[in-house]
Amino acid sequence: MISPISIFENDDLLFEATTIQEAARFLAEHLNTTKYKCYDTIERGYVYNIPYYVKEDEYRFVAPEEISTKRRKELEERGHKNSRRVWLVPANPKEYDLASAFSRYDALGWKRSYNYENGDILFMYVSGNVQKVRYKVEVIEGLVRTDDVSYDRMFWMDDQKFEQSKEWNRTRFRLVDEVDTSDLALAQLRDHGLKGNIQGSMKLNGELRDYICRSLNMI
Repeated sequence: MISPISIFENDDLLFEATTIQEAARFLAEHLNTTKYKCYDTIERGYVYNIPYYVKEDEYRFVAPEEISTKRRKELEERGHKNSRRVWLVPANPKEYDLASAFSRYDALGWKRSYNYENGDILFMYVSGNVQKVRYKVEVIEGLVRTDDVSYDRMFWMDDQKFEQSKEWNRTRFRLVDEVDTSDLALAQLRDHGLKGNIQGSMKLNGELRDYICRSLNMI
């Protein structure tokens, strides 16, 4: 089956391959590495629009939308290692007014606590008096470049936290869904695999991941 993949280096078209095997061979020769190290990089690149960096150079891998969409579905149905990851991320309303921010913007910058990548799903758990998963977001820019960061004081409730935020590495995500259900309250999360409190970002798997995904009609 022909799966055309275009390789870009710093926005310049470098090579057009007819298959991922051909793309891997070319990239391996170009970077002086083995082709087996290139397959995952290329696949995650064209399926989720994840750039690959070598020193100062940025590589992107692009396939027709119908091909990337089909492969994404296959990866996620199989739980493949290259499928996107799912995270549970706390948001403190005493520090940042996430609800108001989403009412104004479709996409927001957030602290990059872990190596979030394009296509990753983050379930935003609002702490304080809410104590529920309220938002499902998708990462659209895993690591925001420093010269593309804007510092918006408007939604910060805590001046000190706002100043600290200027030192963060940032991720940019878009709002996919907003929910307000007792099924995603803290007590229910604990009944379905959560251990302890949600004090920091955690990668989801197993029972808790499946429960939250089912509650949001992801599986």
